[in-house]
Amino acid sequence: MIPQVVAQVVDGHGLEPPEPFVLTMDALDACPSGQAVLLLLPREPHPLYRALQAQGFAYQTERTAQGSYQIRIWHKSA
Repeated sequence: MIPQVVAQVVDGHGLEPPEPFVLTMDALDACPSGQAVLLLLPREPHPLYRALQAQGFAYQTERTAQGSYQIRIWHKSA
């Protein structure tokens, strides 16, 4: 089940790699069980998906009407 409560939003617009990744992983470390982190990016983060899966996270990606991406990330065990 996808958590509806967002514990933290990470806005990666204007940030250079790997800063969005680092901020997202820090936010996930602090994310309470049953809640999610919302990551906002200008492009789809394919390398991030592999890292999330390897570390036990689930995610849902949505492309906005403006062409950017919103990725909701949570612990699979939640």
